Amino acid sequence: MSKIRLQKTVTIHAPRENVWRVLIDDFYTRQWYAAFSPGTHAITDWKTGSKALFLDDSRSGLAGIVMVNEPYHELSLEYKGIITDGAEDYESDEAVEMAGFFESYRLSEQNGAIKLNIACDVTNKYLEVISEAWDQALDMIKSMAETKTTDNMDRRQLLLDLDQNEIDFCEILSAFEPEQFNIAPFEGSWTAGQVTEHIMLAEQGIPETLLGSTSATERAVDELVPVIESIFLDFKAKYKSPEFIIPSSGPHDQLAMLKTFREQRVNIRKIAANEDLSVTCTDFAFPQVGELTRWEWLQFVLCHSKRHAHQLRNIFEKVSVEIEK
Repeated sequence: MSKIRLQKTVTIHAPRENVWRVLIDDFYTRQWYAAFSPGTHAITDWKTGSKALFLDDSRSGLAGIVMVNEPYHELSLEYKGIITDGAEDYESDEAVEMAGFFESYRLSEQNGAIKLNIACDVTNKYLEVISEAWDQALDMIKSMAETKTTDNMDRRQLLLDLDQNEIDFCEILSAFEPEQFNIAPFEGSWTAGQVTEHIMLAEQGIPETLLGSTSATERAVDELVPVIESIFLDFKAKYKSPEFIIPSSGPHDQLAMLKTFREQRVNIRKIAANEDLSVTCTDFAFPQVGELTRWEWLQFVLCHSKRHAHQLRNIFEKVSVEIEK
């Protein structure tokens, strides 16, 4: 199969680190890969010599090897085969024809800006389609790299924070003996079971809100995070919960709640890992704050559960003393 080396260049007014991040970070690549095929994403660690799989919504795509990875300077791949319905194929006629196709990204400085050069092999049959897709993709790369929010959203750190937050919450929840779980430490206080139900009620609608109607965000995607933190991480402040997340009187099943909490977090984490977190969710406005971006809603999840993990520790300390008496 004859191939043509397609080359394109775009000038980006952003730090080299921003451009590189947009080229390899899953949060960004999923967005500009979509110019080629919806749902396309990479499965790789991007290390030189590592396998790199590129699959779209149909679980089809290309299989290759990372040939060069010089951070902030050059990334290149060589394709070795294809993927069909999730299965790697290196032996069919189509796979053999694809073997040896090349793709590269080179960054250089020019007049205070970053010049990104891309090159890829393509057949004459698909030259026009691929060329148009690259034009769209490069526009997206430029836009995302030049947007300041690339400094403010770190999906990997968010996922680590969600994981640690879940561990911390489950740890304090598991510390209660069954007989302590439904004891109120003092009159007017919630039990540990009620605090847990409150968290579950607050989080059960999060996936629906995150996956509901959205709009492009016309402000910094994390602009309201300090407001959320000031509300929920001030452990001395007291608030009245909205009616729809006030817990029942119980009794509450500790093990069943642990199971449900973990299941809810699986759904939330999946959205955090795969969706565009920069858009604004428009189906539900946060009380007295307004509409939040997906990023801000996820920060709420973290801050709200941190607040109530603190509350659970205080309850545990008090009911443990009462039991000892």
